[in-house]
Amino acid sequence: MLPGQAGEQRCDGCGWTLRGPVLLGPLTPEVTAAFDRRLGAASRGYDLGAAARVLAAFGDAEPGLADELGRAVRAGPPAPGELEAARAELAAAARAAGRGARPRGPTLTTALLGLVGRMGRAGLGGGVRPGVAEVTADAVTLSVVEVDELGLPVARELVRRDWAELLPGLPSDRPTRLLRLAGGVGPVGAVPSAAVGAVTGALSAAGVTDVVVAWRLDDGWPPLERFAEALAEPGALRANVTWCRAWPGESPAAVLAQAPLPTGYGLVVAEVAQGSRNVRLTTVPLFDAGLVVGPNGTPSVEVTVGAPRGGFELALVVVARPGGTTDPAAWRPVAIGRCVAAPGSTLPVRVALEGPRTVRFLEPPGTRSEQVPPGGSAGPDSPLAASWRELRDGQPSTYGAEPLDLVLLVETGGLPRTVAARLSLAERLLELVGREHPEPEAVRVSVIGYADHDVLDPLRAGQPVVRSVIARAPAEAAGAPQGWRTPHVTDVAAPIEDALHTALDLPWRPDAYGVLITIGARGPHPPTKRGDTSLANECEFGHDWERLLRRLVERVDPVRIAARGGLDFVPTERSSEDVGRAERAWAALGEHGQLPAGAGYRELAELAELLEDGPAGAGRRGRALAVPLLTPTPPPSAGTEPVSNRSRRSRSTGTAGLTGATGPAGPGWRVP
Repeated sequence: MLPGQAGEQRCDGCGWTLRGPVLLGPLTPEVTAAFDRRLGAASRGYDLGAAARVLAAFGDAEPGLADELGRAVRAGPPAPGELEAARAELAAAARAAGRGARPRGPTLTTALLGLVGRMGRAGLGGGVRPGVAEVTADAVTLSVVEVDELGLPVARELVRRDWAELLPGLPSDRPTRLLRLAGGVGPVGAVPSAAVGAVTGALSAAGVTDVVVAWRLDDGWPPLERFAEALAEPGALRANVTWCRAWPGESPAAVLAQAPLPTGYGLVVAEVAQGSRNVRLTTVPLFDAGLVVGPNGTPSVEVTVGAPRGGFELALVVVARPGGTTDPAAWRPVAIGRCVAAPGSTLPVRVALEGPRTVRFLEPPGTRSEQVPPGGSAGPDSPLAASWRELRDGQPSTYGAEPLDLVLLVETGGLPRTVAARLSLAERLLELVGREHPEPEAVRVSVIGYADHDVLDPLRAGQPVVRSVIARAPAEAAGAPQGWRTPHVTDVAAPIEDALHTALDLPWRPDAYGVLITIGARGPHPPTKRGDTSLANECEFGHDWERLLRRLVERVDPVRIAARGGLDFVPTERSSEDVGRAERAWAALGEHGQLPAGAGYRELAELAELLEDGPAGAGRRGRALAVPLLTPTPPPSAGTEPVSNRSRRSRSTGTAGLTGATGPAGPGWRVP
C-alpha cells in the first residue's frame, strides 16, 4: 500500500494511512525499509508531540522529566533540538487555536467565583455546595468548597485518584504512561464505567450541588478527554456540571483567595465610658465586606489608637465580625500582633491585607504576628482562637486608676516652726502621691490654708482668711502653700469652718475617691456666742462648721483623715465649750483615721489609702488593658450623680460623729 493511491483510509487521530491500494509486485526489502522509515518517523513525531504536551502540562516542576520522556520515545531518543522544536510547534498551535478548544466554556476563576457568589446569596453556603474535579496528567483530584470560621470559602480535598488506578492497561512506568495518555506510544482502551462511577460516587457522597470540571491540560489527551466527556453524560452526576479550563496557577485555593470578604475586618480596641471607666470592647474598621484581595494589589489601611498607661505589651487583634455582631465572643480572630508602645501615647497602626486570611502589620515597626498558617484552621481549637479567648476574657471591667480628689486643709496660723512643719508635711505628702501613685493623671489636689482672723486690727476685720490651690496635679500643688505663713493671734480657735466652706464649693468629681485631710491643732469657731461661755471668737462670717461638714458628707462623703498636733501654748483659762467643740470637730474630721501631726507623710498616705493598689484604694486598677484604646486619651470623667465613698471604705459611718463625739481623739494624741 502506497500513500497517494486511490482508496486509501487514514486515522482520524494521527493521520496515518490505515488502508490503501494493493501494491503490485514483490514485497522487496526496499519497500519494507521505506515503510519502516515512514512508520518510525510518524511514530517518533507523534511521540515527540505527546512529550511536548506532557512537558507543557508540568512546566518546570520536574526538571528531569524531559530526559525520561526522551528515553520512552519510539525509534530512539530525540536528537538535539527535536524536542524543543516539537514544544515550539505545540505552543504555536495553542496560540492559533486560542489555547485549544476542548473543553470550551469559562475559566476556573469565573466558574468557581460565580458559585461562591451564589453561596453568599444563599446565606453562608446554605443550599449551594460546589465541588471541583481537577483533571491533570497524573490524576483527577476532587474537592468540595465549604465555608470556614471566618465565613470565607475554602476548598477541602476529598480524594485524589491516579489514572494508573482508574484506567487499566496503562504502562507501569510513568514516562511511558504519560506519553500514552498524551496520545503517543500505543492505544488506550475505552474508559471503564467503574472509573467514572468512582469519581461521581465521591462527589455525590459529599453532597455537591454543582461540579466544576477543571481541565488543566492542552488538547491532545484522548483517554482523559473521553473520561471528562463521560462525566457529562446525562445521569452521571446529580449536580449541575460546568466545564472550564484552568490556566497555570489557577488552583481552587488561588481562585477562592480572590473571593470578596463576606464580612468586614476590624481592629479590637477598648472603649472607656465616661465617669464609670467601664471598658467595652469594640472595633475600628479596617477592611470592608466585599473587598477583593489580589488583582489590584495589596490593600492597606492606617488607624490611630491609644496605648494604655502601664507599659504592658499590647495586642493588636484583627477580627471578623460575622453579621456585624457586637458580641466579642462571636468575633473570629484573623491575626494577632504583639508590640510594645509608650504608655499613654498615640499609636498609629498600619495593616496590609495580603490575603483573606493573611494580615501583615506594617506599623508599629517590629510587631510580631500570630495568624493561621497556610492550610490551617482558625477554629475554636486553634492556637489563634485560644490566644484571642485569653485576651478577651482577661480584659478588666474598668480601666486605669480610680480618680482621686485629694483635699488638704492646713492651719497656717501659729509659730513659724509649727506652721513650717505642717506645710512640709503637706508638701512631702503631695510629692509622694505624684511620685508613687499608679496613675498621677487621675489625681486632682486642692490645698486650703486657713489663717487666723486678725481681731487686733480693726482695719483687717472681715478679711478672708483662706488661701487655696484648686484642682491641680500633685506636683503642681505641692510647693504652692509654702508662703502661706501667718503670725499667730491669741485665739483659742482657728477658722476651720471657713476652710470647710471653701471645701464644700470645690469641683469634687462624682466618680472620684474623695479624701479630706486636715492638718492643724485648734478647733473651729462657734457660729455665734449667744449664751456661750466660750473664750473663742465667733466666726466673722457666721459659718457653722457642723452644718458645713454635714453638707459635705451628704454631697461627697469623703474619707476624712486628721493629723492633729499640740497647741503652741495652753491658755490659762479654757472653756468647756471650746474643749468640747474642738474634740467633736477633730473626731469628725478624723473619722476614718487620726495621726499626730508629727507622723510621717508616708504613714498619712497609707492611712488614707492614697497609693493602695487594692479594691479599696485610689490606685485600684484591676488587670491591665492588653488592647489599644479607642481614643488616644480616655475621656475625662463626667457626671452629675454623687458617688459615695462608703463602698470603698467599709469603716465609713457617713455623718456619725458630727453631733456627739466628745471622747479622746485616739491613741497617741495629746489633748491640751
